[in-house]
Amino acid sequence: MHLLCSENTELGRTYNKTRVFTFPFMPTLRVRVTGGTGYLGSHIIAQLLASQQIKYLVRTTVKPGDKSLLQEIFPDAGDRLEAVETKSLTCDYLRLGYMKDVDAVIHAALPDGAKFVEGVVNGTTGILEAAIKVGVKKVIITSTFVTLCELDTYKETFSSDTLGPGSWCSSPSVKFDSVADINRAIRSGKVSGFAVYQMSKTLAEKKVWDIVRRVESEGKHVDVTTILPPVMFGPYATPTYPLPSCSEDLNANQFIYQLISHSRSSSPSISPSYPDLKLGYMVDVRDAAQAHILAFSSLSGAPASSNAGQSCVEEHDTKQFDERIILCSHTFTWPQLAEMIAEKRPDLKERLPPPGATTHSQNYAPLDLDLMKSLFSLEPFTDNITAEDGSQAKGDSSSLSMTPWEETVLASLDLVLRWEEAYESAQDSESSHTQEEEGEYGFAHEETKNMEDVSHKFDNDHRVGERRGLKRCTSTREQPEDQEKRKLRKD
Repeated sequence: MHLLCSENTELGRTYNKTRVFTFPFMPTLRVRVTGGTGYLGSHIIAQLLASQQIKYLVRTTVKPGDKSLLQEIFPDAGDRLEAVETKSLTCDYLRLGYMKDVDAVIHAALPDGAKFVEGVVNGTTGILEAAIKVGVKKVIITSTFVTLCELDTYKETFSSDTLGPGSWCSSPSVKFDSVADINRAIRSGKVSGFAVYQMSKTLAEKKVWDIVRRVESEGKHVDVTTILPPVMFGPYATPTYPLPSCSEDLNANQFIYQLISHSRSSSPSISPSYPDLKLGYMVDVRDAAQAHILAFSSLSGAPASSNAGQSCVEEHDTKQFDERIILCSHTFTWPQLAEMIAEKRPDLKERLPPPGATTHSQNYAPLDLDLMKSLFSLEPFTDNITAEDGSQAKGDSSSLSMTPWEETVLASLDLVLRWEEAYESAQDSESSHTQEEEGEYGFAHEETKNMEDVSHKFDNDHRVGERRGLKRCTSTREQPEDQEKRKLRKD
């Protein structure tokens, strides 16, 4: 099947110079999307359902009992959206019938809970193997930008060496060549929760390319693309997407909330500072979702390179890594984001860090974005965000095809303010129970406005949202390593 491309076409929102599929008739494609109720996955589904060029029939995985949540997010999807319940990403997708009659698979899910490592690694390889068995010709897998960087330090992002498709996460002291290795590292207590996330995603993607090479060696072919987004900001996919019960579950938008939460802290003795997020690269979640869909245009039947997954940065050739796509629309610094918010939303100026607030190390290595530009016709938007030394941040190029960073950040800002309003409204509705709850939880109503308190005291299940009244949860308090693990989560 040849998919023709045209420009300036609607995919649920306005995109400049986007490429979507056009036919003289409305064709039908059957797509499987894991993680359909997640932050990124829901955007992917929203854009598939909004397509004016192809009728997408979407089947997605949800946790047991979450079919109603999917219906809440997409109330008008009708029979174009189907949910398959599964307790684990390591399920038997063939037995579930998930792969029946499918043209393409997008794996965007991220597990949680005690089996996180197994879910990331074995869940990813399992769905790829299932797709291969039934003859699916296109598989798109959401990886992450941090698979390019040294474990837990992002040392490469502070260097002048270009990060590209041949760059891989490594560590001079921690071995993570298998699930058992990662579990041993966890038991040792020497790795952070986020390092576990980074190791798991890196191992999963390396195993993906091992499978591709094995299939190619058998004379077969499967077209695999991995998408590596950095920090994803932006709104929820639909107006009915439920708000989470704690700010920690706002995904990377939690850092936007931190940015405007200085004046609301219950600990005035703590020196004001900007969010501590080392990576200085961003992409709008809507652009990241669009990139997954545009990856269908590479259904050309050309064999994947046997070098995909090679780990030597200095030896990489972009033609050898034509299916490992790094996304980045803009580079940014927190003071510059704060300056823009103060200008565009002056009513929030007093909530931003004051002059002289502590800034944390944040820098940007140059990025090889040629594959993103050539395969997707998506290029970074030239903006005025500069590196800390005043020079233009590395990796930018002239184009108007991705969402302007101001629009992205303001969309995130609107989301976190809506969350805050809903949260405080829920607190007001429970005011008659304040004294009883203070005795149970040991903190006062005003203290719950502090982000750290909120993230510790509230249920971490993303399903417990606006529809459940943002109520307090009596479940076990989240561990610090679990909080770290979700800093850049994409589910």
